[in-house]
Amino acid sequence: MTHIAKRHFLLFLLLQIFSVLQVEAADPAWASKVGIRKLKIKNRVFNVKDYGAVNNGTTLNTAAIQKTIDACAKKGGGKVVFAPGKYLTGSLFIKEDVFLQVDKGVEILGSQNIKDYPDIDTRVAGIEMKWPAALINIIKQENAGVSGEGIVNAQGKPFWDSYWALRREYEPKNLRWIVDYDAKRPRTLLVSESENILVKGLTFQQAGFWTVHVLYSKYVTVDGITIQNNIGGHGPSTDGVDIDSSSWILVKNSDIDCNDDNFCIKAGRDWDGLRVNRPAEYIVIRDCISRKGGGLITFGRYAAYSGKKFESQWNRSWYSF
Repeated sequence: MTHIAKRHFLLFLLLQIFSVLQVEAADPAWASKVGIRKLKIKNRVFNVKDYGAVNNGTTLNTAAIQKTIDACAKKGGGKVVFAPGKYLTGSLFIKEDVFLQVDKGVEILGSQNIKDYPDIDTRVAGIEMKWPAALINIIKQENAGVSGEGIVNAQGKPFWDSYWALRREYEPKNLRWIVDYDAKRPRTLLVSESENILVKGLTFQQAGFWTVHVLYSKYVTVDGITIQNNIGGHGPSTDGVDIDSSSWILVKNSDIDCNDDNFCIKAGRDWDGLRVNRPAEYIVIRDCISRKGGGLITFGRYAAYSGKKFESQWNRSWYSF
């Protein structure tokens, strides 16, 4: 390399460093306002065993755990806790001021029977429709959450298998895209039409479908979760974190290993997305690890995408759409 070439290379290197430093210093003002605001957690504890839950991994505990959540909510909120062990359950619905605490040594097991996930009004793959509720649901609530160092294992393999079976049937008929809607599978955690919600610390495994879906919500923090969807196979459509027509969202310190989009930001599909007309905006994702997956981060997966502001702090750059 000639002396002049070396000087040009050095100048180029300095310019790149300067550019990175400039981006580092130029975080938009809105980025500090995302995520939960002050949480109010009442100093009351409700243990699911006191309401009939059995920690043997085989007894279906949906009714007992829901009864605990409802009792907590009726008393004005607090924490719902579990003794160590494995708890099999279908869909649970968290209420306002209730925090589901899944501590180390506790494993929530998702039922493998689709009948244990009642149909609800929601949005899936960009279109509003009836679809099975998630394993854990926070719908139309404020000041609530789920946290702890325990495990939520959705046990999704039967739903993976049913998807592949239907896909083998549909593909020869050129109906591949319809499989995504006809193969009904439960998400693991749904936060929908809610505000000031915390999801923290949990390990999610074997999602039957998307793992964490934040829909039509605002001021949500997802912090320090681990997603392990490639245990026991490679489940289809097992997205990590999907942020869907939601605002003021913070995702940080999380570790995602899945078999589709690690992180996905979207706002509806085609005519239905335009009808709903709710953007995905003011979103920060920082200090996260993406392992296996179909996309590190995807934007506007559907044609009606209307996201506005997003900041990624893998490289501390921010984007405005």
